[in-house]
Amino acid sequence: MDFDWFNYLVSTDGRAFSGPGHSGDSAGWIARELDFTDIPQVGDLTGEPEVWIAFAFRTDSSIHEPEGAYVDDIILRKYVGSAPAETPTRTPTRTRTPTRTPTRTPSPTATRPGATLAVYLPIIARSRPLPTPTPTATEVQAPTPTDTRPAPTPTEPSGEEWVYKGKTSQDRDIEFKIKSDRSAMTYLKINYSFYCGGVTSTGTTTISSAGGWSITDRSFEVESRCSIEVTGTFDPSFSSASGTWQGIACDPIQPWRVLCRGPIGTWDATRQ
Repeated sequence: MDFDWFNYLVSTDGRAFSGPGHSGDSAGWIARELDFTDIPQVGDLTGEPEVWIAFAFRTDSSIHEPEGAYVDDIILRKYVGSAPAETPTRTPTRTRTPTRTPTRTPSPTATRPGATLAVYLPIIARSRPLPTPTPTATEVQAPTPTDTRPAPTPTEPSGEEWVYKGKTSQDRDIEFKIKSDRSAMTYLKINYSFYCGGVTSTGTTTISSAGGWSITDRSFEVESRCSIEVTGTFDPSFSSASGTWQGIACDPIQPWRVLCRGPIGTWDATRQ
């Protein structure tokens, strides 16, 4: 029986909290979601004017361990409407108005998708009336020289990410993302199976970080504690990457102590 619990909770008054919890050894970082439309013992909290969020770790005195629960990369999202069907374009015949037209305003009763909560903020482009042309003198203007230099190569928009997908040496999926400036990896998902310490471990590890894991000289290294270690190198154009992976097993009683590492496998991926 597990006597230590980690709970993630919500409340509408800041005093009575409800929500799910987990106990036992997670064998590394795991992602969990709290759906405000279906809170255990409470139900749907969407539309409430105020909501408190709490993280609680409960333990007793029966067994003493040097570590407890860890929390990282907390993301709070809220959906306020569905995405518009098409991108607004500039129309010369329109005049600027101080209010949005009904077709540009997201409905507050739009269905919220999925179990996660996210914010959608529509971008609305308003056109301005064309300026009245000013009469000019009829003098002949000298032709403007044509610039024959090649157009500069466009750069990647700031803040976007590149997605890579591929297979491991076990023909299992691997997927990861890097920042478009090629400075860091922000997301990794890999499916694996390895034998270590008399036990075969099979599963999928998914980890992410807003700051990311740095990419130096086109190479990177990512480790999910007590789960897996992945290393890789990109080609000079960053169109593909390849590397190695290795499973990691830890002591279930002392999870900070590594018991063994599985065989080293390989992987290859290409930019999507």
